[in-house]
Amino acid sequence: MSSEMSVSQINGKEIYLPDGRLLGVVGETVIDGNQLCATHLFVLDVQMNWLRKGSTLLSLAMG
Repeated sequence: MSSEMSVSQINGKEIYLPDGRLLGVVGETVIDGNQLCATHLFVLDVQMNWLRKGSTLLSLAMG
């Protein structure tokens, strides 16, 4: 199995937390054009009670 995925394979995937809870779904992927790797994922359908008041962006570091 290859460790490489295309952006079309990443977008739409469900993201689960280590404890098994569903975080959300990948809506958009940011690609570093020089390194040709994903740097950020924008997650959709996150439960509202997980976001801080006034927050419109949930940022997850990839690494």
